[in-house]
Amino acid sequence: MSEKAGRDIFLQGNEQIEAAIEAYHADSTTETLVGVLEMIRKRMHADGQFIFPVIRDEEDANQFTFRSVATRDGKEWQAAFTSCAESEKGEASETMTNFIDIMMRNSLRTKTEGIIINPWGKSFMLSNRLIEMLFRADSDVKKRSVPD
Repeated sequence: MSEKAGRDIFLQGNEQIEAAIEAYHADSTTETLVGVLEMIRKRMHADGQFIFPVIRDEEDANQFTFRSVATRDGKEWQAAFTSCAESEKGEASETMTNFIDIMMRNSLRTKTEGIIINPWGKSFMLSNRLIEMLFRADSDVKKRSVPD
């Protein structure tokens, strides 16, 4: 099985997030915003993952940093992709997958504004404020045994 095919297994269901983002772009209302957040929450509960571009440390291949995207206002956002097709739209980069909720918790600990989902396509800016709201409203997300 190729790396891409193996990765796709962990991304199955993310097309629901893409559809919710598409609906939000067509009609940016509170209702469609809640729809995007609900799909992200649903994928968290299903152990959903995103693809994240990374930069490997040249001296230690086990060390890396997450790549970020700067918006026109100069703010930095952690980049995330719902599928391999979305990740291939932008600049080529080494990538990894990780659980959505772990990466959202990571975003809250960084100096970024949040996570920009599919920055080269129909994007969605999942701000740290929205992430905090999601976690407050969804306190029953199971804890993982893997370190975050």
